[in-house]
Amino acid sequence: MQVSCSTIGFGALPIGDALDRIAAIGFTEVEIGVLGDFCPHLDPLAPIAETVARSAALFDRCGLRPVALNSAPRIYCDDPADPGQLLRVADRLLELAAGLRCELILDVGEREDTDAGLRRAAAVAGEAFRRGRDRHGVTVSVEAPHRGMNAQTVPEALRLLEIAGEDALGVTYDTSHATCGGTPAAEGLRLMGDRITRVQARDHRDGDVHHTPGDGEYDWPALARFLAANPRPVCLELEFDGRLTPDQVAAESGRGREFLHRLLRSP
Repeated sequence: MQVSCSTIGFGALPIGDALDRIAAIGFTEVEIGVLGDFCPHLDPLAPIAETVARSAALFDRCGLRPVALNSAPRIYCDDPADPGQLLRVADRLLELAAGLRCELILDVGEREDTDAGLRRAAAVAGEAFRRGRDRHGVTVSVEAPHRGMNAQTVPEALRLLEIAGEDALGVTYDTSHATCGGTPAAEGLRLMGDRITRVQARDHRDGDVHHTPGDGEYDWPALARFLAANPRPVCLELEFDGRLTPDQVAAESGRGREFLHRLLRSP
Protein backbone atom coordinates (compact mmCIF):
# COMPACT_ATOMS: atom_id res chain seq x y z
CA MET A 1 0.00 0.00 0.00
CA GLN A 2 1.33 3.43 -0.97
CA VAL A 3 1.84 5.94 1.86
CA SER A 4 1.50 9.61 0.93
CA CYS A 5 2.56 12.75 2.79
CA SER A 6 0.70 16.00 3.47
CA THR A 7 2.11 19.46 2.89
CA ILE A 8 0.34 20.67 6.03
CA GLY A 9 3.38 20.00 8.21
CA PHE A 10 5.39 22.20 5.85
CA GLY A 11 2.80 24.99 5.90
CA ALA A 12 5.39 27.61 6.82
CA LEU A 13 7.25 26.98 3.54
CA PRO A 14 6.23 28.02 0.02
CA ILE A 15 4.57 25.14 -1.80
CA GLY A 16 7.58 24.53 -4.07
CA ASP A 17 9.90 24.17 -1.07
CA ALA A 18 7.39 21.93 0.70
CA LEU A 19 7.16 19.65 -2.33
CA ASP A 20 10.95 19.52 -2.63
CA ARG A 21 11.17 18.40 1.00
CA ILE A 22 8.53 15.71 0.52
CA ALA A 23 10.13 14.39 -2.66
CA ALA A 24 13.55 14.31 -0.97
CA ILE A 25 12.18 11.97 1.73
CA GLY A 26 11.14 9.57 -1.02
CA PHE A 27 7.39 10.09 -1.25
CA THR A 28 5.72 10.01 -4.65
CA GLU A 29 2.18 11.03 -3.64
CA VAL A 30 1.14 14.15 -1.76
CA GLU A 31 -1.89 15.70 -0.07
CA ILE A 32 -2.08 19.49 -0.42
CA GLY A 33 -3.18 21.73 2.45
CA VAL A 34 -5.56 24.53 1.41
CA LEU A 35 -6.12 26.04 4.83
CA GLY A 36 -5.73 29.80 4.73
CA ASP A 37 -2.81 31.22 6.72
CA PHE A 38 -2.32 27.85 8.46
CA CYS A 39 -1.28 26.19 5.20
CA PRO A 40 -1.61 28.54 2.22
CA HIS A 41 -0.27 26.20 -0.43
CA LEU A 42 -3.16 26.84 -2.82
CA ASP A 43 -5.67 29.69 -2.87
CA PRO A 44 -9.19 28.67 -3.93
CA LEU A 45 -10.12 32.32 -4.51
CA ALA A 46 -7.33 32.90 -7.06
CA PRO A 47 -7.84 32.31 -10.81
CA ILE A 48 -8.27 28.56 -11.08
CA ALA A 49 -6.70 27.87 -14.47
CA GLU A 50 -3.52 29.74 -13.51
CA THR A 51 -3.35 27.99 -10.14
CA VAL A 52 -3.78 24.57 -11.73
CA ALA A 53 -1.14 25.20 -14.40
CA ARG A 54 1.40 26.58 -11.91
CA SER A 55 0.79 23.77 -9.41
CA ALA A 56 0.89 21.02 -12.05
CA ALA A 57 4.29 22.29 -13.19
CA LEU A 58 5.58 22.08 -9.61
CA PHE A 59 4.28 18.54 -9.16
CA ASP A 60 5.90 17.46 -12.42
CA ARG A 61 9.21 19.04 -11.44
CA CYS A 62 9.24 17.23 -8.11
CA GLY A 63 7.95 13.92 -9.44
CA LEU A 64 4.93 13.99 -7.12
CA ARG A 65 1.32 13.10 -7.78
CA PRO A 66 -1.36 15.07 -5.89
CA VAL A 67 -3.87 12.69 -4.33
CA ALA A 68 -6.12 15.12 -2.42
CA LEU A 69 -6.73 18.71 -1.42
CA ASN A 70 -7.40 19.08 2.31
CA SER A 71 -9.45 22.19 3.00
CA ALA A 72 -11.91 24.00 5.25
CA PRO A 73 -14.23 26.18 3.14
CA ARG A 74 -15.26 28.15 6.26
CA ILE A 75 -11.81 29.79 6.33
CA TYR A 76 -12.65 31.58 3.09
CA CYS A 77 -16.17 32.71 4.08
CA ASP A 78 -17.29 35.99 5.66
CA ASP A 79 -20.01 34.00 7.42
CA PRO A 80 -18.93 30.37 8.04
CA ALA A 81 -22.51 29.52 9.05
CA ASP A 82 -23.88 30.43 5.61
CA PRO A 83 -24.32 27.24 3.53
CA GLY A 84 -24.41 29.27 0.33
CA GLN A 85 -20.97 30.77 0.98
CA LEU A 86 -19.59 27.39 2.03
CA LEU A 87 -20.81 25.76 -1.18
CA ARG A 88 -19.45 28.58 -3.37
CA VAL A 89 -15.98 27.96 -1.90
CA ALA A 90 -16.50 24.20 -2.19
CA ASP A 91 -17.27 24.67 -5.90
CA ARG A 92 -13.93 26.42 -6.41
CA LEU A 93 -12.12 23.70 -4.49
CA LEU A 94 -13.82 21.10 -6.67
CA GLU A 95 -12.64 22.91 -9.79
CA LEU A 96 -9.09 22.95 -8.43
CA ALA A 97 -9.26 19.26 -7.57
CA ALA A 98 -10.65 18.43 -11.00
CA GLY A 99 -7.85 20.36 -12.69
CA LEU A 100 -5.24 18.55 -10.61
CA ARG A 101 -7.03 15.19 -10.97
CA CYS A 102 -7.21 14.53 -7.26
CA GLU A 103 -9.77 14.13 -4.48
CA LEU A 104 -11.14 16.72 -2.03
CA ILE A 105 -11.22 16.39 1.77
CA LEU A 106 -13.58 18.76 3.61
CA ASP A 107 -13.67 19.62 7.29
CA VAL A 108 -17.02 19.66 9.08
CA GLY A 109 -16.80 23.06 10.78
CA GLU A 110 -15.78 24.20 14.23
CA ARG A 111 -17.92 22.80 17.01
CA GLU A 112 -21.13 24.61 17.91
CA ASP A 113 -23.27 24.39 21.01
CA THR A 114 -26.36 23.20 19.16
CA ASP A 115 -27.18 20.44 16.69
CA ALA A 116 -27.38 22.99 13.89
CA GLY A 117 -23.66 22.83 13.14
CA LEU A 118 -23.66 19.10 12.52
CA ARG A 119 -26.76 19.32 10.33
CA ARG A 120 -25.27 22.18 8.31
CA ALA A 121 -22.01 20.27 7.90
CA ALA A 122 -23.93 17.21 6.72
CA ALA A 123 -25.97 19.22 4.22
CA VAL A 124 -22.89 20.95 2.79
CA ALA A 125 -20.93 17.68 2.66
CA GLY A 126 -23.76 15.88 0.88
CA GLU A 127 -24.22 18.63 -1.68
CA ALA A 128 -20.45 18.99 -2.25
CA PHE A 129 -20.26 15.23 -2.78
CA ARG A 130 -23.03 15.35 -5.39
CA ARG A 131 -21.47 18.31 -7.20
CA GLY A 132 -18.09 16.61 -7.17
CA ARG A 133 -19.55 13.42 -8.59
CA ASP A 134 -21.95 14.95 -11.12
CA ARG A 135 -20.18 18.12 -12.30
CA HIS A 136 -16.47 17.61 -11.76
CA GLY A 137 -15.67 13.90 -11.53
CA VAL A 138 -14.07 14.51 -8.12
CA THR A 139 -14.39 12.23 -5.10
CA VAL A 140 -15.26 14.10 -1.89
CA SER A 141 -14.75 12.84 1.66
CA VAL A 142 -15.23 14.47 5.06
CA GLU A 143 -12.66 14.45 7.84
CA ALA A 144 -14.49 12.92 10.78
CA PRO A 145 -14.21 12.32 13.64
CA HIS A 146 -12.11 15.36 14.45
CA ARG A 147 -11.57 16.93 17.87
CA GLY A 148 -13.14 20.36 18.26
CA MET A 149 -15.32 19.97 15.18
CA ASN A 150 -19.03 19.33 14.72
CA ALA A 151 -18.37 15.57 14.48
CA GLN A 152 -15.65 14.84 17.01
CA THR A 153 -16.58 11.25 17.91
CA VAL A 154 -17.29 8.13 15.88
CA PRO A 155 -21.04 8.21 16.74
CA GLU A 156 -21.24 11.85 15.65
CA ALA A 157 -19.39 11.07 12.42
CA LEU A 158 -21.85 8.26 11.69
CA ARG A 159 -24.78 10.57 12.37
CA LEU A 160 -23.33 13.18 10.01
CA LEU A 161 -23.10 10.57 7.27
CA GLU A 162 -26.67 9.47 7.93
CA ILE A 163 -27.99 13.04 7.68
CA ALA A 164 -25.96 13.70 4.51
CA GLY A 165 -27.92 10.90 2.86
CA GLU A 166 -25.24 9.77 0.41
CA ASP A 167 -24.19 6.15 0.87
CA ALA A 168 -21.02 6.67 -1.20
CA LEU A 169 -19.81 9.70 0.79
CA GLY A 170 -16.58 8.57 2.40
CA VAL A 171 -14.67 9.54 5.50
CA THR A 172 -11.09 10.65 5.95
CA TYR A 173 -10.34 8.95 9.27
CA ASP A 174 -7.60 10.49 11.42
CA THR A 175 -6.31 7.87 13.84
CA SER A 176 -5.30 10.41 16.50
CA HIS A 177 -8.65 12.23 16.53
CA ALA A 178 -10.55 8.94 16.53
CA THR A 179 -8.65 7.87 19.65
CA CYS A 180 -9.25 11.23 21.29
CA GLY A 181 -12.99 10.74 20.68
CA GLY A 182 -13.01 7.79 23.06
CA THR A 183 -14.02 4.86 20.83
CA PRO A 184 -11.53 1.96 20.80
CA ALA A 185 -9.87 1.63 17.40
CA ALA A 186 -11.19 -1.82 16.55
CA GLU A 187 -14.77 -0.83 17.42
CA GLY A 188 -14.58 2.49 15.56
CA LEU A 189 -13.15 0.85 12.46
CA ARG A 190 -15.88 -1.78 12.56
CA LEU A 191 -18.62 0.82 12.95
CA MET A 192 -17.36 3.06 10.17
CA GLY A 193 -16.45 0.15 7.91
CA ASP A 194 -16.14 0.87 4.22
CA ARG A 195 -17.14 4.51 4.68
CA ILE A 196 -13.43 5.01 5.46
CA THR A 197 -11.75 5.86 2.16
CA ARG A 198 -8.69 7.69 3.51
CA VAL A 199 -6.64 7.28 6.70
CA GLN A 200 -4.51 10.08 8.12
CA ALA A 201 -1.93 8.39 10.33
CA ARG A 202 -0.97 10.17 13.55
CA ASP A 203 -0.85 9.00 17.13
CA HIS A 204 -2.53 10.19 20.34
CA ARG A 205 -1.06 10.31 23.83
CA ASP A 206 -2.23 12.13 26.97
CA GLY A 207 -4.65 14.33 25.04
CA ASP A 208 -2.12 15.31 22.38
CA VAL A 209 -3.07 14.33 18.80
CA HIS A 210 0.23 15.26 17.18
CA HIS A 211 2.46 12.24 17.80
CA THR A 212 4.24 10.19 15.15
CA PRO A 213 2.60 6.81 14.45
CA GLY A 214 3.77 4.24 16.97
CA ASP A 215 4.58 6.80 19.68
CA GLY A 216 1.17 6.85 21.36
CA GLU A 217 -1.93 4.93 22.36
CA TYR A 218 -3.57 4.11 19.02
CA ASP A 219 -4.14 0.40 18.30
CA TRP A 220 -2.15 0.13 15.07
CA PRO A 221 -2.54 -3.66 14.70
CA ALA A 222 -6.32 -3.07 14.60
CA LEU A 223 -5.83 -0.69 11.70
CA ALA A 224 -3.58 -3.20 9.91
CA ARG A 225 -6.26 -5.88 10.25
CA PHE A 226 -8.91 -3.46 8.99
CA LEU A 227 -6.87 -2.48 5.95
CA ALA A 228 -6.06 -6.09 5.13
CA ALA A 229 -9.72 -7.14 5.33
CA ASN A 230 -11.30 -4.11 3.66
CA PRO A 231 -12.21 -4.85 0.01
CA ARG A 232 -12.42 -1.12 -0.76
CA PRO A 233 -9.08 0.60 -1.49
CA VAL A 234 -8.04 2.95 1.30
CA CYS A 235 -5.46 5.73 0.92
CA LEU A 236 -2.96 6.02 3.77
CA GLU A 237 -1.18 9.29 4.45
CA LEU A 238 1.00 11.02 7.03
CA GLU A 239 0.03 14.45 8.30
CA PHE A 240 1.89 16.60 10.79
CA ASP A 241 1.20 20.20 11.75
CA GLY A 242 3.28 23.33 12.06
CA ARG A 243 4.37 22.79 15.67
CA LEU A 244 7.53 21.15 14.36
CA THR A 245 10.23 22.74 12.24
CA PRO A 246 10.42 21.65 8.59
CA ASP A 247 13.50 19.56 9.42
CA GLN A 248 11.61 17.84 12.25
CA VAL A 249 8.57 17.22 10.05
CA ALA A 250 10.82 15.68 7.40
CA ALA A 251 12.49 13.40 9.96
CA GLU A 252 9.19 12.34 11.55
CA SER A 253 7.56 11.78 8.17
CA GLY A 254 10.33 9.39 7.22
CA ARG A 255 10.16 7.63 10.57
CA GLY A 256 6.37 7.39 10.44
CA ARG A 257 6.46 5.95 6.94
CA GLU A 258 8.89 3.24 8.02
CA PHE A 259 6.62 2.37 10.96
CA LEU A 260 3.62 2.07 8.65
CA HIS A 261 5.53 -0.05 6.16
CA ARG A 262 6.56 -2.44 8.94
CA LEU A 263 2.99 -2.52 10.21
CA LEU A 264 1.59 -3.37 6.80
CA ARG A 265 4.16 -6.13 6.30
CA SER A 266 3.25 -7.75 9.62
CA PRO A 267 1.28 -11.01 9.46
